[in-house]
Amino acid sequence: MAFLLIMIVDGVQVPGDYHYRSIFRCNQFAAWLETGSIKPVDKRRLSTQKNISAYCIPVKVRPNITFYD
Repeated sequence: MAFLLIMIVDGVQVPGDYHYRSIFRCNQFAAWLETGSIKPVDKRRLSTQKNISAYCIPVKVRPNITFYD
C-alpha cells in the first residue's frame, strides 16, 4: 500500500502519479502545494497559491513502483 498525491489546478487534475510510502510525507507535499513555499528560518509564507488543491489517497501499488519520499 502507498499514498497517491492528487493535485487539482483550476479544477483540472494534474497528470502523473506521485506515490509516497508515508501518509505524513505525502500530506507534507500536499500542504506545500496548497499554501506555497515556507521560508525555513522563520516559517513565513513566501508565496500564496490560488486555485490549487492537493490531497492524498491510499492505493495499492505494484512492487516496482517509484516512490518520491
